[in-house]
Amino acid sequence: MDFDFDARYRKDEPVPTGSTSFKFSAANLHFESTSCDWFNCSRARAVYRGTGTINGAGDFAFLLAALDGDDIGGGAVDRL
Repeated sequence: MDFDFDARYRKDEPVPTGSTSFKFSAANLHFESTSCDWFNCSRARAVYRGTGTINGAGDFAFLLAALDGDDIGGGAVDRL
């Protein structure tokens, strides 16, 4: 399994830029983002929404949430 996530707001742009991809070779599944709707990062949590394709077809919405375990204290693990 491979995962790649990159999202950011550029100065004076209302919509974020970036890309997200997820490859799960055992199931022959490859998700690739085609657009970003919004990205919100607050303290230890980031949430990112957009659309993309699976194996080059379709129009699928995605919502990605990540949590930095170090920022919430107590040695918690990171979550995706």
